[in-house]
Amino acid sequence: MNILYLTNLYPPVVSGSSVQSRSLAISVAQKGHGCVIVTAHLDPDTPEYEERNGVHIYRLRCFRLPRMEISLNFPWLNALTFPGNFKRIREIAKKHDINIIHVHNHMFDAAFMGRRLSKQINIPMIVTIHTVITHLQRLYNLVLVPFDRYVLGNLIVQHAKQVICPDENVVTYLKERFGRPDGILIPYGIDLPEQSSPELQKELVEKYKLQGRKIMLSVGHLHALRNRISLIKSLPEIVKKHPDFLLLIVGSVTDDRAQNLVQELSLENHVIFTGTQPRAVVRELHDLCLFEGVWLDQDEEGMNSLGIAGMEAMYMGKALISRANIDTFGKEVLKFGENIYCLPNLDTPQITSIIMKMLDNPTHANDVGEKARKLATETFSWPQATQRTLDVYRRALGQKNNTEQMHESPAEAA
Repeated sequence: MNILYLTNLYPPVVSGSSVQSRSLAISVAQKGHGCVIVTAHLDPDTPEYEERNGVHIYRLRCFRLPRMEISLNFPWLNALTFPGNFKRIREIAKKHDINIIHVHNHMFDAAFMGRRLSKQINIPMIVTIHTVITHLQRLYNLVLVPFDRYVLGNLIVQHAKQVICPDENVVTYLKERFGRPDGILIPYGIDLPEQSSPELQKELVEKYKLQGRKIMLSVGHLHALRNRISLIKSLPEIVKKHPDFLLLIVGSVTDDRAQNLVQELSLENHVIFTGTQPRAVVRELHDLCLFEGVWLDQDEEGMNSLGIAGMEAMYMGKALISRANIDTFGKEVLKFGENIYCLPNLDTPQITSIIMKMLDNPTHANDVGEKARKLATETFSWPQATQRTLDVYRRALGQKNNTEQMHESPAEAA
């Protein structure tokens, strides 16, 4: 098969979907299939074309859009609807004899180009929905939800041959917002450097003065849906008993409420905002921390995804506290207090209690982390994610699947 991946976000852009699209393309190419990436040329230091790891990468001219509150001040927002770009994409598809189009992210304009190309050359389009479109500001939702349901739904989602969902929350979103009950659950693969770097660890310890600190790591861009407000509010009681406690927040900061709250509560010695970091640094910070917290607050009822950051924490054998749906990967896969702590709400005393438990009993934290590692290595593996994605392609082409149980749960697949 020859697959064209269309995505507005691709490395060096730092985002979950960019990392996943790159890793999937590399993994599929290693299976002997032709893989082509078409993306936005956001970084002038990157070439317009290159071949890396068996993947052809084309970067096209784009409009760099300003940060906007409605889009959570996302720093990499862009549009590929530039004169001549669609003609260029069609030429690329012809050159590489493309027979499958895989769109990553249904809300960006690369999806519209994928739909148009699919119709013109009569080949199937697969869509991976990485993000549920919603906002904490109800006023914005009055615009976003109808646009998502009626515009993106009718022009993109309904025309996808198959829709891939990274977790059960997206499966539910696909069914309830777009009326499609056929979402295919394929959890993300985890792609972290396997080998640790003692030199880099030493550099990080010195830079952030980590020696002797009890570190809680929180990875993920800090914006309205990941603002960490509830987490920071829990810290004054914690630092009274554990003055060596340190919260490391890793990611770009586009919402300053958390930083203001840290100053207001005089927690400057207990919270560090590192900004965006390379994945090699993130890997070492996983090693250095005692446990982790992922704060994704897009749903008031706690029906949130675990997120790649949370999956990586589990993969690295770290106890994880998360504002996530306990049934994210199906019933009885995530187990409260055994392999994860999923918060049913943002109750500050409960957050404080769980963090205290980790700090007071590191053996318990390590035990939860080891069970998390076992689950993650069985469930969030690239070989499994790749094979199941290839089966989706074959199904779309009318070929026989290698995997018959397409809708089995991750735990059953493992």
